[in-house]
Amino acid sequence: MLASNLVNHPDATARRRLLEVAGAHLAPSGELLIEWEPPAWFGPWTPGVIVMGAIGDIATELTVHARHGNLMAATVTYVRDERRWSQHFTTRRLTVDDLGQALAEVGLRLQGLFGPGETWVAAVPDG
Repeated sequence: MLASNLVNHPDATARRRLLEVAGAHLAPSGELLIEWEPPAWFGPWTPGVIVMGAIGDIATELTVHARHGNLMAATVTYVRDERRWSQHFTTRRLTVDDLGQALAEVGLRLQGLFGPGETWVAAVPDG
């Protein structure tokens, strides 16, 4: 399982290596579950936008800093009681075809999308 949208890494070489390593751990009949940021997730957000949300009792705040083509730089802050944790990240917008191609390059095949907003991907060894 690859959680936390790591497959949207802005660097194609890092993304390929991540998928290679994950795929190497699969049995021939195994299935890789990948969390990603689907293309629609990127649509409404422009620099300066702040999106408030929550994950259970943890408040979230996403601040968009920049958009350059398919790249977005942002900071997500998690707040619980008086504790705060922030993470800056840059993420790449991938299409389903982009993801399918990245999987194929490492011997995996896109099996399907699932979950709310299709934010999870199932991939299997190709062959």
